[in-house]
Amino acid sequence: MSILKRTLILAGCVAALGLGTATLMAGRGGGGAGGGAGGGAGGFGGGAFNPQAQLDTYRQAMAVTDDAEWSAISAAITKVTTARTAAMGGGRGARGGRGGRGGAGAAPAAAPAATTPLSEAIAALQALVDAKGPTADIKAAIAKVEGIRKGNQTALEQAQDDLRKLLKAPQEGYLVCQGVL
Repeated sequence: MSILKRTLILAGCVAALGLGTATLMAGRGGGGAGGGAGGGAGGFGGGAFNPQAQLDTYRQAMAVTDDAEWSAISAAITKVTTARTAAMGGGRGARGGRGGRGGAGAAPAAAPAATTPLSEAIAALQALVDAKGPTADIKAAIAKVEGIRKGNQTALEQAQDDLRKLLKAPQEGYLVCQGVL
């Protein structure tokens, strides 16, 4: 393939991505403060995630008008999201939080995630792997990580079951669509 063809294909892809992003931002209220669903916190406006705004969105979409009912549902939703974070490793990514980039021009490191039993077990396992530790120690560390993950998954499933008990079918359907359940 000639250099001219490659350049034209690359330019087309960049243009398509640029137009897609502009369309997405326009469709979500422009992303600025007060810009509708996309503006401010929780949207594409650059603000930090706002859990209360997310809960308010859920309440409105699920048409919960009773404050006592919403108090119980919102507490259960918060319990589910907390359990999901723990089940996923407490915010550490799939690679245990180890980055592959460094050197000049690298982005500054993110603030360290909260220490959890799972993150501590993963760090201990990674240290053993890096040090080429004894096989028996590595196997024991693997078993510990897997045990904590299973416990976290069980806690998530229990929190989801507890939330389902509080919901009507349309509310449950909405939270399934939102990825909460």
